[in-house]
Amino acid sequence: RLDEALDHAESAVSAGESSEALVVLARVRVARGDSEEALALTDRAIAAAEEAIPGLYLVRGNALTRLQRFEEAEASLRREIERYPGDAKAYVRLSSLLARRGRGGEVRPLLSILVRSNPSAPAYAAAIQTLASIGDEESARALLRQAQETLPDAARLARLLNQSPPG
Repeated sequence: RLDEALDHAESAVSAGESSEALVVLARVRVARGDSEEALALTDRAIAAAEEAIPGLYLVRGNALTRLQRFEEAEASLRREIERYPGDAKAYVRLSSLLARRGRGGEVRPLLSILVRSNPSAPAYAAAIQTLASIGDEESARALLRQAQETLPDAARLARLLNQSPPG
């Protein structure tokens, strides 16, 4: 499937170098493990973009993380969050990066920002699963209690927590 995605993304870029097509191609390159090429594609997308592109700095952050350029990855993920504060993916990736870098104490406050800016079952599920995945079970349970008290559809949250991995 990645080969098919790569073919389609390369065709889209060849047809006309839109920033969106470059981001899609970069995402496929990251998934295939070609982070250097993905990073170059995000550079091209940034140069060509006339307006913000959802996911651009997320893909860039993923590529930079794989290249072990952690400070740049963090900055890129934070930029994605600034541009799209309700999208859980960048929060999850940044949380994982912070935890791996020994900065787990920054994760709960970061995920609290996510659920304040996007108080939905999917956002709560992503935050709870992320906390659990980094070993902060106490914060995960506390956030689950908060979600159950806050969300009108707690059953949807339960379904999401039982079926989807973070990010």
